[in-house]
Amino acid sequence: MDNPLAQLTADQVAKLQEFEQKLGSAYVLAYDDPLIPARLTDEQMAELRKVEAELGVCLVAYRKR
Repeated sequence: MDNPLAQLTADQVAKLQEFEQKLGSAYVLAYDDPLIPARLTDEQMAELRKVEAELGVCLVAYRKR
């Protein structure tokens, strides 16, 4: 994967969890590098939504570097 999740120490995880609790209604993911959302065509978006429905998950597409 081009942009792997950051490898956090136990202290960093605790701090992130504390921050998420303060936010209340949001999850926060930590990546080593900034991510740029992919620009998908209408056809690609339709396919992404189809795969979401099939898997029962929410997908997010980011541009590869």
